[in-house]
Amino acid sequence: MSVGIEAYDGKMMELFSAIKDYDGADIPLIFARPDRAFSTLALTLGIPVGDTTKYKESIPLPFMSLFRLDPTPAPERQNTNDRYFRGIYNDAEKRAMVKSTNFLPYNITYQLELWCRDIITTNAVSDWIRWNFVRGAETMLEIDFGYPIGKKDKYTFYRSSSDNTELETEDMGFRRVSFDFEVWANMLPPYISVPTVLTVQADMYVDEVVEDSIFYSAVDTSGTNGDTYHTNKQIDGAGEQVASPALN
Repeated sequence: MSVGIEAYDGKMMELFSAIKDYDGADIPLIFARPDRAFSTLALTLGIPVGDTTKYKESIPLPFMSLFRLDPTPAPERQNTNDRYFRGIYNDAEKRAMVKSTNFLPYNITYQLELWCRDIITTNAVSDWIRWNFVRGAETMLEIDFGYPIGKKDKYTFYRSSSDNTELETEDMGFRRVSFDFEVWANMLPPYISVPTVLTVQADMYVDEVVEDSIFYSAVDTSGTNGDTYHTNKQIDGAGEQVASPALN
């Protein structure tokens, strides 16, 4: 099990897919860069794109596009050693200990673009964001980290909005409004499975009954756990199991 960037992309798409227009109609949502928003929606709707921008006139408005900027590490939220592998649970079926590092904190910025013709649609989307990002302009994004960690809520903040209509061609006749969000994400690297194996330790003691004795020990092969667990199976030089005398 691991949780990376795609888990947050999917949850942000799920969150904003609930936005409605002023008349209660759904507003289509795609995942694309702003410069690729119209062509991506056109391909989704089966509208030929070609080499010109004329296809934009066939795109139904309004619609929204979501885009993720590069995640940035957030060491201020790292309160433990992220290189330490700790035991998560014991997999009895595979006779192994499942381990993972601590969460890796990242801040992820998302940009939601609204493409529409009327300011009334802009107001409807702005109001939805205000009503759903309460308190300090925040909401919670529920991320499933799988067994045995389960689901965790991650802070998601509404940071700012801006009217970027002037960035578009004037004769296109639509509005472009941008909304910026930040997620305080935790990444979970893939688990590692550390098998419990049998290793042979020889010549641990000698007495009048058993010489060159060996016995088996179950050890953690990861090298991060120094404990060695001894069994009671003692074998003499002839391969016969004998009673284990008390160790000094």
